[in-house]
Amino acid sequence: MLTGLAAKAVFLTTAIVALTGGWDLTASKTSDNMVRLAQEGDGGSVADAAAPAWTIAPGGSLEFVAVNDGLPLKGWFSSWSGDIAMDPAAPDTAQIEITIDLSSASLGDTARDQTLKGADFLNAAGMATAVWNSTAVSSTGENSYKAEGVLTLKGFSQPQEITFTLDGEGNERSVSGEAEIDRNAFSVGSGPSASGVDPLVSLSFNFDATS
Repeated sequence: MLTGLAAKAVFLTTAIVALTGGWDLTASKTSDNMVRLAQEGDGGSVADAAAPAWTIAPGGSLEFVAVNDGLPLKGWFSSWSGDIAMDPAAPDTAQIEITIDLSSASLGDTARDQTLKGADFLNAAGMATAVWNSTAVSSTGENSYKAEGVLTLKGFSQPQEITFTLDGEGNERSVSGEAEIDRNAFSVGSGPSASGVDPLVSLSFNFDATS
């Protein structure tokens, strides 16, 4: 269905043709162009450019550090994935979703891993995944970005910011980033074993991606 402006354009062109006594190729082209311009003016461009999708290459890392009684405990997630659509030159159009398999968390020690995945901490059996979704991405300098988003973990959804940098060019990039997560906001570490754990946990990630 033609928009109101497009219909007016066609009516005007038809009237001109009727008065001049014929329909020629020039009039047809004029009408087509006027309809196209009217449609764009009423509803935006015919096809807005979409941000390119990126595929995360195997071999990336997602690591965390928690401080317990003044000593750093280093761990990692071995299973995670991401859906990324981003134009580095126009980050405000980016859409990013990261999904983490909580059962893949490890501190490199069997006993500690059981506690980490248990109900007092990640509750991997009850809530299998954590998901972060971007809400706004902006540039903070050359190849540097800030992404605001929402992290859903253990049934809680809270605002969570991350920062990251891009290296490389074209359709091959290396991504490095970090975040500070308040574990108390997600009830991670609610039992006696968490009494000496600092509330903030540092998260870092590195991976390659292609579009």
